[in-house]
Amino acid sequence: MGALARRLRRRGQRPPGRAGRGGPDGGPGSPSGWAADPAAAVGLTLAVAPATWCARLFAVRARRVLATSRGLEEFTGCSRPLLLGAVALFLAVLAAILLTGRPAYGHGSFASAAAPGALLFLARLLTLHGFAPAAAAGLRAAACAEAPPSPWCSPAVCRAAESSPAR
Repeated sequence: MGALARRLRRRGQRPPGRAGRGGPDGGPGSPSGWAADPAAAVGLTLAVAPATWCARLFAVRARRVLATSRGLEEFTGCSRPLLLGAVALFLAVLAAILLTGRPAYGHGSFASAAAPGALLFLARLLTLHGFAPAAAAGLRAAACAEAPPSPWCSPAVCRAAESSPAR
């Protein structure tokens, strides 16, 4: 049981039952439940290494720019194109991976894997460069936007999760 579920139970609330059963209308493998997309899962798994390489490329190039820049404005002006380039490179590699794996599985939406891949890459960059709270807030907002209405995504639960000490 997760920390959020324990916190909800202490307040007398219950986490939604369908979350433990695998989604709306059924559990894993149920014909009426959420359909698993193996192409997206395999594509996102294969995209971990390129994400690491693109993040490393951005960090190395940004360090070089930092060494030669004379001020904060010059550094930010030179590092923004590097960030956009690293994100564009990762998205191109992710698209190639997803489109290459698509014929093997024959179904699945391209956007259903590309959007989480981009979001996870940006969260990784934010976390690596000292903005972990912003990354967590972005991931939480995306999860709440995708999830059906439930007590898990209410503003009170989000505030409680942010104020609790990390374990």
